[in-house]
Amino acid sequence: MHDPQGRSDDDAPAWAEDGEGPPAPAAETSGGRWKVIVVDDDPSVHSVSRLALQRLTVDGVPLQLHFAASAREARGVLDDHGDAALLLLDVVMESDDAGLRLVDWLRRERINTMIRIVLRTGQPGLAPEMEVMTGYDINDYLAKTEVTTQRLITSVIAGVRAYRDLRTITIQRAGLHKVIEATSTLFDARSLEQLLGGILEQVSGLLLPRESSVFFVARRPLFEPTEATPTVIAASGRFSAALGQPVHEVLDATVLRDVERSLAGLGSVERGDYSVYSFDLGGDVRPVLYLDGGGALESWERQVVSLFCANAGMALRNHRLYAEREQWLRAFERFVPKSLVHLLQKNDLRRVEVGDHLARDMSILFLDIASFTARCETMTPPAVFELLNRLYAIVGPCLEQHRGIIDKYLGDGAMVLFPSGPREAVEAALAVLAAIDRFNRETPLPDGPLVMGIGVHHGPVIVGMVGHARRMAPTVIADTVNTAARIQEYNRVLGTTLLVSRAVAESVDPARRSALRSLGPIALRGRTQPVELLEVLAAAPAPVRALRAATAGSFAAGVAALDRQEFAVAAARFTEVVDADPGDTVARQFLDCATTGA
Repeated sequence: MHDPQGRSDDDAPAWAEDGEGPPAPAAETSGGRWKVIVVDDDPSVHSVSRLALQRLTVDGVPLQLHFAASAREARGVLDDHGDAALLLLDVVMESDDAGLRLVDWLRRERINTMIRIVLRTGQPGLAPEMEVMTGYDINDYLAKTEVTTQRLITSVIAGVRAYRDLRTITIQRAGLHKVIEATSTLFDARSLEQLLGGILEQVSGLLLPRESSVFFVARRPLFEPTEATPTVIAASGRFSAALGQPVHEVLDATVLRDVERSLAGLGSVERGDYSVYSFDLGGDVRPVLYLDGGGALESWERQVVSLFCANAGMALRNHRLYAEREQWLRAFERFVPKSLVHLLQKNDLRRVEVGDHLARDMSILFLDIASFTARCETMTPPAVFELLNRLYAIVGPCLEQHRGIIDKYLGDGAMVLFPSGPREAVEAALAVLAAIDRFNRETPLPDGPLVMGIGVHHGPVIVGMVGHARRMAPTVIADTVNTAARIQEYNRVLGTTLLVSRAVAESVDPARRSALRSLGPIALRGRTQPVELLEVLAAAPAPVRALRAATAGSFAAGVAALDRQEFAVAAARFTEVVDADPGDTVARQFLDCATTGA
């Protein structure tokens, strides 16, 4: 078009051209376009804006125009398109300051500081430039009478680029925060996802407006029946909530077919509204990146995408190796408790040597199933094996919950260490007895209920590695260990379930001490010095504890007399106990000793 005054089209006032009627409804949102919103109550301004901008691209990306004829209507458009890059805004519409009120609402109430605002007015007197620029958060000011098409286009380009740069900075800042937050626990599965997600956000920020993306790894072909469905490992933009979801539930069938093509050797598939990139890292899986927004990437953008996929694939591979190593370590710990090795103050298992040892005080617990050998005579070997594993399945957690370390299983028994001391050992023993009682009630056995005998002693031990260079094992060696084993054995003699030494009894929970009764000094097999034993009655039924409490005086007198070898006095006292409490097996055993003078 030629202007009669000799001006070119670019110099013509952008608002002086004839209108072509109201603009057509805005197109539906699609990825990869810069959204520009035009708000003006003059239909001719809409028409001219469409003519001037509809074919404009900014850095190779087209615009997507949306229109509103009032500030009230503009609020709805802005709510629907909160990611718009630029707002071309009239001042005087339904009121003299409608545009300025819209700016205030957008910045203060909607907290939208990203969108760039170009204020346009045909009545500068109602909105003086300096006053508006200093009083409101706008980014450019145009008087309609002075705006040419070229001036409009340059303002739009500058505004969109300013939005792009601000958006990039914001996205990269959020992504960098995620990266830094994830590095402290880098090899946690959640942290790796967070790390990759943070990096992907930064990559997407560099590729604006392609800020919505999905990253996953897949085999070729994509969905083999024998392979697990790939899931989203990292995502950004509108896919942020898709983390961990199956890829086929996030991307539609058309995109998945292009993923197949990419994996089949095409490498990249670039469509009008999305792109798919995969990279061969030499393994059995390929990293795949889906980007919203079409068009071919520039050379530097492709390098960014390639670098991300390569590094992300390597991070996933390293994480898998790390996870496998952790699984091997956990498997190793099932045979050699790490906590036992740590007692040697060795945090690195590779540095443990035969002969490494440490002296310390510790509580030792032995447990054993009474008459288990006789029970096994009526059972098949598989049945015995199954029974033991069912038993240890309920006993093991009771011990570990009270910080017990199972040193070794001894067929129908076990040796357990308690570095934390006697109190935890006694509580663990009571928990085991309660678990066995529940097992007997819930699982009646043909040969009668299981009876567990437990003995606990506390004293100095040596924790160390025994064996030779190619086969060694951690263990605990000391008289304390032998004494604990002998205490446990004495349950069979007395018919008791839980015996402890005086060294243990002095440290038990004060609430448990009323449930202790001393049996006096006992000569244990293999020891020259007797050991004072105490029976722990806390696990006994309430009626039994009541009977024991009622006969406590006579029992204590009998024990004292037996220790002084006053056998007649001891026999009389124990007779009183047995008459009052016929089920007291300890009193019966001591009565026999007093009667025979043994």
